[in-house]
Amino acid sequence: MLEAFTGLLIGAWRVFASVDRSSVPVAFEDYAGTVLVLDLTGTFVFALSGAAAGIKERLDLFGVLVLSFAAATSGGITRDLLIGSVPPRQSATGVTSGSPSSPG
Repeated sequence: MLEAFTGLLIGAWRVFASVDRSSVPVAFEDYAGTVLVLDLTGTFVFALSGAAAGIKERLDLFGVLVLSFAAATSGGITRDLLIGSVPPRQSATGVTSGSPSSPG
């Protein structure tokens, strides 16, 4: 099954790479829906891989759910780190410029 899925991805990439996009100016906003769908699909696939590992180890339903949640979350975090999509400094620390604890 993995070979068939890999073959499908390679075929889709070849079709995508063969399209001539030089004459069509495209803004990122045109792909916002596509990016969201790909993002959710990736998270879903990570969850499926975690669930498959849990089923392979013969875990109960709770164990499969926990493992699929952990795989989806860690996969999403890894993806965000690899593409450089980290939160801004102030939201990562929880301190904003208008908070009462700030000196100015």
